[in-house]
Amino acid sequence: MRRVETPVLIVGAGPAGLTAAILLARQGIASLVVDRRDGPHRAPQAHVVNPRSLEIFRSMDVDMAALHAAATPRADGGQVVWATALAGAELGRMPYERQDDAVLALTPEPLLNLPQHKLEPTLVERFPKRRCLIAAYGMAGHRDPSIGTDDERASDPQARGGITERGLHGRLVAACHGRAKAEVARQ
Repeated sequence: MRRVETPVLIVGAGPAGLTAAILLARQGIASLVVDRRDGPHRAPQAHVVNPRSLEIFRSMDVDMAALHAAATPRADGGQVVWATALAGAELGRMPYERQDDAVLALTPEPLLNLPQHKLEPTLVERFPKRRCLIAAYGMAGHRDPSIGTDDERASDPQARGGITERGLHGRLVAACHGRAKAEVARQ
């Protein structure tokens, strides 16, 4: 079993994990991103990207035109609808946050209704392959007790920081998998 060491082990290849890896790489810090999925999401997940996230993406040179093109047009996504079922009777609706042009006085990037499965590929395109590695899809990292940090290894070499089935080790571990009750969050 080969042991993999990295300065920062990022568990979760969604928007938070990919963004963390890109920002770390821009600072010259290598990271390894692992995810239990076999690739990016193929179906919609989270839908709204808030203005601050978009401002950060912009600073990372993410193709903002591609994000805007992939997003639901404001006219089509500006309402929250309550219904009895997906194609059922409408119970009510209300405007979803401010999406008018006046918001441009507050931020250069008003929120976008952009499903996660359309956002992730755009972030992957910005992924600096020389400094980071994202070839670790399909690893159940967030459930794997072999993931550990330097502190854990120092206190108990046979515990979470030791070499086990997957042998992943990071001086720091970033839990970016979006699952508050998952194992990494408790470690």
